[in-house]
Amino acid sequence: MEAAKHSKRVREVESELRSRLVMMGQGNFAKMAGWADSKVSRLNLRDMATVFVLLEKVWETSLIAEVARQAVAAVLGKESAPDCANSFEA
Repeated sequence: MEAAKHSKRVREVESELRSRLVMMGQGNFAKMAGWADSKVSRLNLRDMATVFVLLEKVWETSLIAEVARQAVAAVLGKESAPDCANSFEA
C-alpha cells in the first residue's frame, strides 16, 4: 500500500517537474543553470521525483528545504518559487 502511494506521488511530482521545465523552456533553463542544453535533456526527472517524494519528511524539517527554496527562486524567479516549494507538502 505504501509503495502504491509513493508511486502515485512520484508520477505527480514528475509531471509537475516536466510541466515547469516545458513552461520555462529547455534552453532558458540550461542558460540559467549554467549548463549545456544537452545536460538538461539528459536529466532523469523520474529519479529526481522519486528522491523528492521519498525524502519529503526530511525535506520539510531540515535546512535542505530552505536551500531548495533558494535554488528554485534563482532558477524560476521569485514569484514562482513559493508555489514550487509548497508543491511537495506531505
